[in-house]
Amino acid sequence: MLFLRSALALLVATFLQIVLQQLGNLWGRGVASAVDLLLVVVVWIALASGPGAGQIVGMVAGFLADGLAGGLYGLQAIANTVVGYGAAVVRQRVVLQRGVLILVFAGAALVQQLVVALLQFLLVAEPEVASLPSVLARVVATAALGALLLSLEGRVQSGWRGWQRRRHSRLRLR
Repeated sequence: MLFLRSALALLVATFLQIVLQQLGNLWGRGVASAVDLLLVVVVWIALASGPGAGQIVGMVAGFLADGLAGGLYGLQAIANTVVGYGAAVVRQRVVLQRGVLILVFAGAALVQQLVVALLQFLLVAEPEVASLPSVLARVVATAALGALLLSLEGRVQSGWRGWQRRRHSRLRLR
């Protein structure tokens, strides 16, 4: 079930990321460059599943992001792997309430940008470092999308439990 959920989430996020890139090409790159849906999926899966799944989903999402963005292949893969593992370890070691999980999404975006910048300084002769406003925009967008995803997940789970209770109460034999 974890594999299916991860694959479906990555597929939907990749499709939506491509749509956002195309809209960004039409309207300007401001919003499209601030939103990283694949990172949101990585953190979401890592929080729900653990470090192993977080690393694997992070690596796959990173390679997908590298393929979409162009540039040096592997930077996003390494950064998303680190983020997936880190988010899962934080979830395991620290008791987090649902509202505080938004900070994990924001921290993951910041760590991702720091890892990418560090790797570019180490590997590229003339690194292209993101500006501070674009990093802050990405942190805010990731936190907002993470909050939206957690809220949607909570509603779906409560609706599913309600449906199961109603279904079970109708099936009683008298």
